[in-house]
Amino acid sequence: MTHSDYDNHEFFNELNEALAPLGFEDYSYCNDVCPSIGLEIVKDMLIQIFVEYKDPALRECEGEEALVICALDGMNDNIVDPVLLLNFDVKRVQEEVAHILATLAE
Repeated sequence: MTHSDYDNHEFFNELNEALAPLGFEDYSYCNDVCPSIGLEIVKDMLIQIFVEYKDPALRECEGEEALVICALDGMNDNIVDPVLLLNFDVKRVQEEVAHILATLAE
């Protein structure tokens, strides 16, 4: 894990396992504000899910969203509006990912 003070391993691993059949994998990078899971859809197109710290006081924006789901192009620009979720909910993330994939397929 790239973030030594990270306190949300259990949810991160649960989400990673739930999305692995779709091809998602750990995309965490040490300079990001929190660990992430990602899926490269096609070259230079990525869905990335940032899984925040469990303790809101450790988040970059204290008390804000728990998860941020982004669809990014090769320049790290958003292809669709980011999805901000306030709760750690695997089923809700799966629904949002399915919606993003359907939108991008249109």
